[in-house]
This record gives sequence, structure tokens and C-alpha cells, in this order.
Amino acid sequence: MDQKISDEEQAEIITKMFNCTESPIKEWIATFLDAEVKYVFTDYVDNSDVIGFQENDKHYNAYVVTLNHDTTSQVNPELLKNSEKTRKACSILYDAVYKVFPSVAPTCSDEYLNMVVGLRPIFDEKTMSFKLFRINGKSAQLQLALEQKYKIMELLSKSESELTIDQKAGIDNSLKKIDDIIKNNTKQVLDDDELICNLTNNKLETYDKLYIVVEECDENNQENMETSMRRLPVFGLSYQDPDEETYIDKLKKEYTINE
Repeated sequence: MDQKISDEEQAEIITKMFNCTESPIKEWIATFLDAEVKYVFTDYVDNSDVIGFQENDKHYNAYVVTLNHDTTSQVNPELLKNSEKTRKACSILYDAVYKVFPSVAPTCSDEYLNMVVGLRPIFDEKTMSFKLFRINGKSAQLQLALEQKYKIMELLSKSESELTIDQKAGIDNSLKKIDDIIKNNTKQVLDDDELICNLTNNKLETYDKLYIVVEECDENNQENMETSMRRLPVFGLSYQDPDEETYIDKLKKEYTINE
């Protein structure tokens, strides 16, 4: 997050991201689980926001929605190429899915929690959609534990003599938990989880995807038009880390190269 923007602006950005993607992500996960979304997520609200903007005297809405896996892109490639506002709207939704998904998935009901562990969204630029992919959670947990242990041991080698008794006790407790993770994630455990990942990912190849949609508003639908105009995003906000490439940066590079 850009440190130059205010806390109020950051809050506005995060709220917009959640408003646009929280409910669609919950619906997407529930479809994968073949269950009613209100049972998977007891706090589910059937309401999601859109990003409204104007381009060449036309009004557009951008949002995300679950569609069949073989649906073609729902973003006009010419509009994406020629409209900076379209690219920014898609970028906001792209970033939102990646930021909101890890916060939403663990909030499902306990009976479904094991089924969503390790699920991640993966973006397909050709169709402007996300597919679900399951990573080996045990392997990721082990890798993180090994990295944390290395950093702690490196820190101790440099400054152990400067630590207080309480600090040493806290570090020893952390190391014990890390060692337990390393001990418990045996090769057999990793292999078993990898098998589950492979089976799940094979199934996910034909599973519904979460699509970014950019559609022109019906000018005869006054309510839709008014709603769109009320939802104009603050495109001027710098909502990403200036040193971190986001989707809008990728699009800029792509269309600069291709022009």
C-alpha cells in the first residue's frame, strides 16, 4: 500500500474492493462445494457493488460474476486496449479478488473449512477470469516454517546477548511451535496432500470461473444508469505499492509493446 495516501483513502479502497468481490467470491466457493451459499457462509448478503465509469459518452459497469468455465472473455478487447478507465476498473477488480479471497475463504462454516484449505484464485488473461487452484498447504506450511526458523536462528546469532529473559522465552516458544510443524509435515503427509491437490485440480479444470465483466449500461434503464454514475471509482487514488507491479501495469506494458 502506498504510504503517501491517507488512511481514509486506504479505507475507501479496501471497502470498495470488498463491496465488489466479497459476495461473488462466496458464491463462487459455494458453487465449488455444491452447497447453498447461505449455509457455507452464514453472514452472506446477496448484494455486491459495481465499478461504474464513462467512456466516450457511454456508461459502463465492471464487476465479477461466476460463469461456466468455457465462457469467453466478458471484456471487449478493443475497449480494454483503448480505454484507460476500463483497464483501471479491471485492475481494481483483479487486485480485489486476490486481496479479498484469502480473507473470505476461512470464514466459511466449520464443516466446509477443510474443503477450502489451500484454494487459491489463478488469473487467465485470455478470458479475463479466475479459476480455482488448490496448492499443497502442508508443503507451503513446511516451507514457511523453515524460512521462519532460519530467520530466527540468524537473528539469535547476531543479537542473542542483547535479548531479555522474556524475549528469549518468547523466541524459544516460537521455535518449539516451528519445530513441531517441521516434525509433523513428513514426506508421507506431503505426498498425501499432493495427491488430494492433483485430484482436486483435475476437477477444477472444468469448474466454473469467476469472470471480470465490463458491460455497457442500457441508456433506457434510468435506474441502472443512475446507479452506475453513483459508483464512479476514485481512479486517481494510488492504491497499490509503487514498487509492486499490478495488473494495470501489465496491461500498460502489453499494449505499449503491441502498438
